[in-house]
Amino acid sequence: MAVQIVAEAGCEHNGSLDEARRIVDLALEAGADYVKFQAFSADHLVSRHADPAQHAKLQALELSPQDMHDLISVTPAGKVFFSVFDLPSLAVVRELDVPFIKLGSGELSDLPLLRRSAGVRGYRGFVMGGAHSRNKGAKWERDVAKAFATIYPDACRGIGQTRRGSDHADVEGTPYFCECKVGIRPNIYAAMAQAKAATDGRPCMVVARKNSTGGSAPSVDTVTLELDVFLSLLRGEAP
Repeated sequence: MAVQIVAEAGCEHNGSLDEARRIVDLALEAGADYVKFQAFSADHLVSRHADPAQHAKLQALELSPQDMHDLISVTPAGKVFFSVFDLPSLAVVRELDVPFIKLGSGELSDLPLLRRSAGVRGYRGFVMGGAHSRNKGAKWERDVAKAFATIYPDACRGIGQTRRGSDHADVEGTPYFCECKVGIRPNIYAAMAQAKAATDGRPCMVVARKNSTGGSAPSVDTVTLELDVFLSLLRGEAP
């Protein structure tokens, strides 16, 4: 079977249709067989009320539905496709002339999106499952977000791992920059360092789950804060 090369364009266009077209031209000229962009709606990923700055940052990276239509119409047929992150974006992409519809490993637990994607006829779809531990991490992030939502109603899973790496919290909609880790030996100190390097000014928090290594021993969930932040909480001071 011949090797097919996919150029990962992501959202490097910074919301510019012209830049997206330039990226396609450069990638195909370099020998890529396909160019993949990301299709998402900031409104369905981050609350504009809970975190307006984060929402605005993500919204600036969107390609609008019209942009996606225009991009497909002005680039070589069958060469551009999209990773899809939410149902509204899937509805847009399924109307386009694209060769594939792709879901990331972070969306393996998004059952409504999986079911709707499987029902799209005439497209070849694939799911990235190689980084299966990231799927476990995504589930843990959703679990933590649900726990936070009992106090902060707008809490939701962030999308740092599906966008530009570590510059977004794993859980948004709270007054903390929250980093989530799960595993047999989650590295809490590295997670706190990662959060401190990326925080937008919010105090940092690490929520970790230490998985059981077998038997009947339960998993252990912990929350780590820096000492001054913890003392502020004990004094009843809002973060």
